[in-house]
Amino acid sequence: MPPSNYSLFLGIVSNLFKGVSFSYNRNPITLEPSFFHPYQILRDVSDPQTDFEKWVSGFPPGFVVNARSEMYRSRVGWIDRGVAENKLIKFEENERIVVAPRFDDETAIGIDSSSHYFVVCCLDNFTGGIEYLKQLTIPQSGYNREYKWHKLNPFYRSIIKSNFTTILNLSCSAMFAIRSNFINSDNTLTKDQMRGLIDGCFSGFKNDPDQNYEQRSDLRKMFFDLCDRNAVHCDPDFGQVDPGEVVRILVRTLSKKDDVFQICEPRHSRLRSHESLPIQLADCIVGSLREIHDSSGGYNSPLKPLYYDSRKLPRKYRSGASV
Repeated sequence: MPPSNYSLFLGIVSNLFKGVSFSYNRNPITLEPSFFHPYQILRDVSDPQTDFEKWVSGFPPGFVVNARSEMYRSRVGWIDRGVAENKLIKFEENERIVVAPRFDDETAIGIDSSSHYFVVCCLDNFTGGIEYLKQLTIPQSGYNREYKWHKLNPFYRSIIKSNFTTILNLSCSAMFAIRSNFINSDNTLTKDQMRGLIDGCFSGFKNDPDQNYEQRSDLRKMFFDLCDRNAVHCDPDFGQVDPGEVVRILVRTLSKKDDVFQICEPRHSRLRSHESLPIQLADCIVGSLREIHDSSGGYNSPLKPLYYDSRKLPRKYRSGASV
């Protein structure tokens, strides 16, 4: 039984992301890895000129006609169906819809720090992010062959920074970053400081019209729903606070609702960095974010700045705090 046009569509998105080799009039042709844009396959290719059009011209008869009516159908169209079934990722860049394959069934949390930055990345397609790093020809390093930001030379760092928004759109459903002098090379961060740093992101400002208490509470709940009961990957970067404790503090602090802790289930993944794709991807995201933010004052970063409630820090730390 031949595959349905919907299945063919999913295969087209996946094949284009990985790169395609085919034959046209007995001539071998290779399409380099790229993202799928819906209108690419909707135009007439009866007289194909480009390599992409030659590839599309080889699709089964009637496929393109069917795609014109089914791809955008509300809720049950091919794109929306693929997203609902966790088979596709859809996002918008430069006013164009971009569609890519989703490789992972569950969200994994990657936590990393980098010179004053503490970042939590909610990665719903981390394998796709790693595959994209491969397409960007970013090299791995070390005996275990892993992606390490501090091992990359300026050229490869610049490639990641140039594609930073695309990497986030492809692999990361949400993230928050804290910049503080408590996160430094001395690794003297305490548990109380970490609790206060996280709590301060989602508290206070009841009278601020743009970032009020209700909005902060909704934001906290969103991150709690993403982090609770999902595997959290964390390197031992925090000195006195070991990775398992970092995970417990993060999830428990996010669980607070009206200053009351809710039932939660922190899940610490004990994979080391060379075994964990979420740690490696988070490492590249955080390193890139730090350089982008520090060089531009944050103006070129896709992240939205939040006012910080330093009252959540223990009183003895407030005078020396920079958050």
